[in-house]
Amino acid sequence: MEPSADTFDAMAEACRPRVYRAACLLLDDPHEAEDITQKVFLDAWRGWGRFEGRSEVFTWLYTILRRACARHRRQMWWRLFRAAGARTMQALDDYPADCPSPGEATSVSDDGSAVRALLKKLSPGLREVLVLRYVENYSVSEIAQALKVPEGTVKSRIHYALQIAAQRWREGRTA
Repeated sequence: MEPSADTFDAMAEACRPRVYRAACLLLDDPHEAEDITQKVFLDAWRGWGRFEGRSEVFTWLYTILRRACARHRRQMWWRLFRAAGARTMQALDDYPADCPSPGEATSVSDDGSAVRALLKKLSPGLREVLVLRYVENYSVSEIAQALKVPEGTVKSRIHYALQIAAQRWREGRTA
Protein backbone atom coordinates (compact mmCIF):
# COMPACT_ATOMS: atom_id res chain seq x y z
CA MET A 1 0.00 0.00 0.00
CA GLU A 2 1.36 3.36 -0.96
CA PRO A 3 2.03 5.46 2.16
CA SER A 4 0.29 8.65 1.04
CA ALA A 5 -1.79 11.04 3.11
CA ASP A 6 -4.80 10.54 0.82
CA THR A 7 -4.86 6.76 1.22
CA PHE A 8 -4.38 7.09 4.97
CA ASP A 9 -7.21 9.62 5.25
CA ALA A 10 -9.56 7.36 3.29
CA MET A 11 -8.60 4.36 5.42
CA ALA A 12 -9.00 6.33 8.65
CA GLU A 13 -12.43 7.60 7.66
CA ALA A 14 -13.58 4.10 6.74
CA CYS A 15 -12.17 2.34 9.82
CA ARG A 16 -12.66 4.93 12.56
CA PRO A 17 -16.21 3.84 13.56
CA ARG A 18 -15.13 0.20 13.93
CA VAL A 19 -12.01 1.11 15.91
CA TYR A 20 -14.01 3.40 18.19
CA ARG A 21 -16.72 0.76 18.73
CA ALA A 22 -14.09 -1.86 19.61
CA ALA A 23 -12.39 0.61 21.98
CA CYS A 24 -15.72 1.32 23.68
CA LEU A 25 -16.33 -2.37 24.20
CA LEU A 26 -12.80 -3.03 25.44
CA LEU A 27 -12.64 -0.04 27.80
CA ASP A 28 -16.34 0.47 28.64
CA ASP A 29 -15.85 4.24 28.71
CA PRO A 30 -16.74 6.32 25.64
CA HIS A 31 -14.49 9.23 26.66
CA GLU A 32 -11.47 7.00 27.19
CA ALA A 33 -12.34 5.15 23.98
CA GLU A 34 -12.27 8.42 22.04
CA ASP A 35 -8.82 9.25 23.41
CA ILE A 36 -7.52 5.76 22.64
CA THR A 37 -9.00 5.89 19.13
CA GLN A 38 -7.11 9.10 18.46
CA LYS A 39 -3.90 7.50 19.76
CA VAL A 40 -4.48 4.48 17.52
CA PHE A 41 -4.73 6.63 14.41
CA LEU A 42 -1.73 8.72 15.46
CA ASP A 43 0.32 5.52 15.87
CA ALA A 44 -1.10 4.21 12.60
CA TRP A 45 -0.06 7.40 10.78
CA ARG A 46 3.45 7.05 12.19
CA GLY A 47 3.62 3.43 11.01
CA TRP A 48 1.69 3.83 7.75
CA GLY A 49 4.81 3.51 5.62
CA ARG A 50 5.57 0.15 7.24
CA PHE A 51 2.11 -1.34 6.67
CA GLU A 52 2.68 -4.10 4.13
CA GLY A 53 -0.92 -5.04 3.41
CA ARG A 54 -0.48 -8.69 4.41
CA SER A 55 -3.56 -8.39 6.62
CA GLU A 56 -6.71 -6.32 6.52
CA VAL A 57 -6.21 -2.72 7.58
CA PHE A 58 -8.65 -3.19 10.49
CA THR A 59 -6.66 -6.19 11.74
CA TRP A 60 -3.53 -4.03 11.77
CA LEU A 61 -5.42 -1.20 13.51
CA TYR A 62 -6.88 -3.65 16.03
CA THR A 63 -3.37 -4.76 16.96
CA ILE A 64 -2.47 -1.13 17.60
CA LEU A 65 -5.71 -0.73 19.59
CA ARG A 66 -4.94 -3.75 21.79
CA ARG A 67 -1.53 -2.35 22.66
CA ALA A 68 -2.98 1.10 23.38
CA CYS A 69 -5.67 -0.38 25.64
CA ALA A 70 -3.08 -2.44 27.51
CA ARG A 71 -0.93 0.67 28.06
CA HIS A 72 -4.01 2.56 29.18
CA ARG A 73 -4.96 -0.11 31.74
CA ARG A 74 -1.41 -0.13 33.13
CA GLN A 75 -1.37 3.68 33.37
CA MET A 76 -4.80 3.77 35.06
CA TRP A 77 -3.64 1.29 37.69
CA TRP A 78 -0.47 3.28 38.31
CA ARG A 79 -2.40 6.58 38.59
CA LEU A 80 -4.79 5.01 41.10
CA PHE A 81 -1.92 3.58 43.09
CA ARG A 82 0.03 6.84 43.13
CA ALA A 83 -3.03 8.91 44.02
CA ALA A 84 -4.04 6.84 47.01
CA GLY A 85 -0.69 5.45 48.07
CA ALA A 86 -0.32 1.99 49.56
CA ARG A 87 -3.98 1.98 50.73
CA THR A 88 -5.07 1.59 47.11
CA MET A 89 -4.46 -2.14 46.97
CA GLN A 90 -6.87 -2.72 49.85
CA ALA A 91 -9.31 -0.09 48.57
CA LEU A 92 -9.57 -1.65 45.11
CA ASP A 93 -11.48 -4.58 46.60
CA ASP A 94 -14.10 -2.16 47.90
CA TYR A 95 -14.13 0.06 44.80
CA PRO A 96 -17.77 0.60 43.81
CA ALA A 97 -18.85 -0.61 40.39
CA ASP A 98 -19.95 2.19 38.07
CA CYS A 99 -22.40 -0.02 36.24
CA PRO A 100 -25.20 -2.27 37.38
CA SER A 101 -24.54 -5.83 38.36
CA PRO A 102 -25.50 -8.47 35.78
CA GLY A 103 -28.73 -9.06 37.74
CA GLU A 104 -29.64 -5.38 37.68
CA ALA A 105 -28.61 -5.04 34.05
CA THR A 106 -30.98 -7.79 32.90
CA SER A 107 -33.92 -5.91 34.36
CA VAL A 108 -33.13 -2.99 32.07
CA SER A 109 -35.18 -3.08 28.90
CA ASP A 110 -32.14 -2.41 26.70
CA ASP A 111 -30.52 -5.77 26.03
CA GLY A 112 -27.41 -3.96 24.84
CA SER A 113 -26.73 -2.60 28.31
CA ALA A 114 -27.01 -6.10 29.78
CA VAL A 115 -24.52 -7.41 27.25
CA ARG A 116 -22.16 -4.50 27.92
CA ALA A 117 -22.41 -5.20 31.65
CA LEU A 118 -21.50 -8.84 31.06
CA LEU A 119 -18.61 -7.87 28.79
CA LYS A 120 -17.30 -5.46 31.39
CA LYS A 121 -17.02 -8.28 33.94
CA LEU A 122 -14.77 -10.35 31.64
CA SER A 123 -11.00 -10.06 31.56
CA PRO A 124 -9.60 -8.00 28.68
CA GLY A 125 -8.36 -11.13 26.88
CA LEU A 126 -11.74 -12.84 26.99
CA ARG A 127 -13.59 -9.64 26.15
CA GLU A 128 -11.54 -9.01 23.02
CA VAL A 129 -12.15 -12.47 21.52
CA LEU A 130 -15.89 -12.01 21.98
CA VAL A 131 -15.77 -8.52 20.46
CA LEU A 132 -13.83 -9.75 17.44
CA ARG A 133 -16.00 -12.85 16.99
CA TYR A 134 -19.50 -11.55 17.64
CA VAL A 135 -19.26 -7.80 17.03
CA GLU A 136 -16.72 -7.70 14.21
CA ASN A 137 -17.75 -11.13 12.83
CA TYR A 138 -14.16 -12.31 12.50
CA SER A 139 -13.50 -15.98 11.88
CA VAL A 140 -11.36 -17.96 14.32
CA SER A 141 -8.39 -17.78 11.94
CA GLU A 142 -8.78 -14.00 11.54
CA ILE A 143 -8.90 -13.59 15.32
CA ALA A 144 -5.81 -15.75 15.69
CA GLN A 145 -4.01 -13.58 13.16
CA ALA A 146 -5.12 -10.34 14.87
CA LEU A 147 -4.12 -11.54 18.33
CA LYS A 148 -1.04 -13.45 17.15
CA VAL A 149 -2.07 -16.63 18.98
CA PRO A 150 -2.86 -20.17 17.74
CA GLU A 151 -6.40 -20.93 16.56
CA GLY A 152 -6.83 -23.44 19.38
CA THR A 153 -6.15 -20.68 21.89
CA VAL A 154 -8.82 -18.52 20.26
CA LYS A 155 -11.34 -21.37 20.36
CA SER A 156 -10.65 -22.08 24.03
CA ARG A 157 -10.89 -18.38 24.96
CA ILE A 158 -14.21 -18.05 23.13
CA HIS A 159 -15.53 -21.20 24.81
CA TYR A 160 -14.37 -20.09 28.26
CA ALA A 161 -15.71 -16.54 27.80
CA LEU A 162 -19.11 -17.86 26.71
CA GLN A 163 -19.23 -20.21 29.71
CA ILE A 164 -18.51 -17.36 32.11
CA ALA A 165 -20.98 -15.04 30.39
CA ALA A 166 -23.71 -17.71 30.45
CA GLN A 167 -23.11 -18.43 34.13
CA ARG A 168 -23.23 -14.73 35.03
CA TRP A 169 -26.33 -14.25 32.88
CA ARG A 170 -28.08 -17.10 34.74
CA GLU A 171 -26.99 -15.69 38.10
CA GLY A 172 -28.34 -12.30 37.12
CA ARG A 173 -31.68 -13.73 35.99
CA THR A 174 -32.21 -15.58 39.29
CA ALA A 175 -31.06 -12.70 41.53
